[in-house]
Amino acid sequence: MSKVDRRAALRKHNQEQGDSNRFTNQKTIIKSEEELAEFGITYYPLKSGDNGTKRTHSLHWLAPHKDDGVLISLELYVHYSVGPENSQFLCPKMMKKVISDNDFYDGLEVPDKFSSGKCPICEQRDAVWSEAQDIQRGSAEWDAIKQAAKPFSCFPPRYLIWIRDANDPNKGGTQVTIFPSSVHDELSSLCDSDAESGGEIVDPSDPEDGRIVRFTREGKGQFNTKYKTYQIKTREAIPASWADVPHYFDVLNICTYEEIAEEFGSGPPVTTDNKSEAKSKEKPDDELPENTDKEDYPTDKAVDEYPSDDYPTESTETVDDSDVEKAKSSVAELRERNRLKKQKIDKDDIPF
Repeated sequence: MSKVDRRAALRKHNQEQGDSNRFTNQKTIIKSEEELAEFGITYYPLKSGDNGTKRTHSLHWLAPHKDDGVLISLELYVHYSVGPENSQFLCPKMMKKVISDNDFYDGLEVPDKFSSGKCPICEQRDAVWSEAQDIQRGSAEWDAIKQAAKPFSCFPPRYLIWIRDANDPNKGGTQVTIFPSSVHDELSSLCDSDAESGGEIVDPSDPEDGRIVRFTREGKGQFNTKYKTYQIKTREAIPASWADVPHYFDVLNICTYEEIAEEFGSGPPVTTDNKSEAKSKEKPDDELPENTDKEDYPTDKAVDEYPSDDYPTESTETVDDSDVEKAKSSVAELRERNRLKKQKIDKDDIPF
């Protein structure tokens, strides 16, 4: 099934089920509205206007918790559309790596659930890519494998930010939002060469000399949205009370390798040292904030990008449908093999 056909089928299914019934057990990376309320914050959705019209977002960018390092945002690597409920999970592998390898996160501890640094979805991606080892880079079959690996990617990153709505800072109070990579990069670029500071680098979250960031969003749905018109403006010193923000990981749902594997359907890999089935874990709260339209919640699947210079470049060569189906068949075979392994089926009984 092509990407277009899949979207059309999903759209039809959602219409038949009704918006209130779709993805009722969906897991998300942001905690529920009730859980956020415990910290006195809400989620700020980056919505378009009615019917996809242009909407301007004008935001105070707030500094992180004093114990969360000096970076003014948390880099997030997210796997989207996981399992039958289209769930999202923070990637344990990349989250551990980005925190451990970045001095700017000094003081921010890697959560215990990320301590293994392993991710079942990344393992599946690597398994798909392993089939390309002896295939010529840029060939049609190689491109087909690349396409088959894309659903398992967690790139590009997104960024968790603390904000207040500059139009009415006290109405919503402190809020958490997630910037797409493009929005974060554009605003960061403006801060790196701020004209109002004589071209000097500025910290938009600085309580004394920070900035209000502005941009527009228009369009509807996951694939027809555009962010434009990026601006930063000077602001007066903000109240000291605005510095009272939670820790980054206080507002994120964090899942273990086993919890992700259970939803993903692959289970942990079977090795000579470990043939035990993944134990069931307590599932995180799957409720989306009630004030967030699911269409505007950050569930859109990321564009693939591999964190290595070895990542294949785009090819202009036409990809034959038969090669795509061959690659997809290989992915299905890998998933079925893993499923059978999880059920402890004897190797001789696996029909491959």
